[in-house]
Amino acid sequence: MGLDTLIKQQVRLAFAKIGDLAISVTLIQRDAASFNFGTGAASSTAPVTTTVKAVREKIKRPDGGAQEPNTVKAVLLFSSEDVSDFSVYDKATFESKDWVVCHPVENDGYTTKVTMSRTG
Repeated sequence: MGLDTLIKQQVRLAFAKIGDLAISVTLIQRDAASFNFGTGAASSTAPVTTTVKAVREKIKRPDGGAQEPNTVKAVLLFSSEDVSDFSVYDKATFESKDWVVCHPVENDGYTTKVTMSRTG
């Protein structure tokens, strides 16, 4: 067994055993829109959702500064096997609140660290 496989196995095991430290996050894909040039009609499909486990590293509340005074930010850690490509997601829901995915996303091949924000 190679080192890469061993690390992936250990990350998978950690997320399986984390219990109530994990939160359930519903990721919402970007709305897909298309245009039919023959009819001149635009159409869009309903957003697709995926629910995965994540670990909330921290939540940063507004500190009263001039830059983004009403923005709450959260940093979440996902298993890279659960969410391989974050570029298709733009929103998330967890702890009964709606969040926006902030880019760039940090992915080391084993875990994915994502910052999310909402107005607070």
